[in-house]
Amino acid sequence: MPPAPVTERSREAAQSASRLIADEELELSWETMTEFLDGLEQTQLPLNVAELVGHGAVRAGVTGHLTPEAPADGELREMERLTKEALDAGCVGVSTGLGYPPGIFAKEPELTAFARWAAETGKLFTSHVRAYSWVSPVYQSDPEETPHNIRALQEVIRVARAARARLQLSHLIFVGRNTWPTSELAIECIEAAQDKKAEDLVVLDLRGLSDITDFFVICHGSSERQVLAITDAIEERLGRNSAVHPNHVEGRKVGEWVLMDYIDFVVHVFHPEARMFYQLENLWGDAPRWEAPEA
Repeated sequence: MPPAPVTERSREAAQSASRLIADEELELSWETMTEFLDGLEQTQLPLNVAELVGHGAVRAGVTGHLTPEAPADGELREMERLTKEALDAGCVGVSTGLGYPPGIFAKEPELTAFARWAAETGKLFTSHVRAYSWVSPVYQSDPEETPHNIRALQEVIRVARAARARLQLSHLIFVGRNTWPTSELAIECIEAAQDKKAEDLVVLDLRGLSDITDFFVICHGSSERQVLAITDAIEERLGRNSAVHPNHVEGRKVGEWVLMDYIDFVVHVFHPEARMFYQLENLWGDAPRWEAPEA
């Protein structure tokens, strides 16, 4: 757990976590990041220190270390206050640890808000993802369909896009021999996230709202030719690198609205005028959404 902030709700867990770096529990004499950094300046450190605001410390300080429920609105506002206070104190960004509590309980809307608070100040969003192996107890899905470490990587990429935040992956590691073959797919996910050819990319989370699919991926190209180019690139890239192929594709001959059904997600690539006419995002106005950063 990061060193600050420390509240009465999180002090016991923070002191217990200090045994990861010391034989005995440390006496935490600070509460805020400002107090912690001021204390560091009074010591003779052999190294430079660039501190991050830990999601775990912030969430534990507000909701408790082992609270699985999502923060209520008031709790989220208090998390925002603590995070921005620590960023103002000199932290270079924020960090998440999603493989252990309390980060393991955090859903994407909460993580997106956390990353956005850093992005609003021009600072970094870093993440230890939920899984680093081909199969993980964190996920109940079949790793044969999508390896669990790839699902974890895709999650933080979606969060960074939605928050318009610069993303630093704390580790890009592949634990276990069965995980090694996923390394190329992981790199492909990162490269795909950097592809700016599609415009105004939005992901709608339809889980719990529709039986059609779990996600809509919506974007547009500047012309019919570009719509088809984007469509071809998506199909080629997913098929080549992850052996994932659409169940069916509609609209390719016209090039105004191409629908690619991958069962778990559906990709909609529009011509700008068609996107404005059909207003697909507005039809699913209740769905949580993530928007890619501007190029």
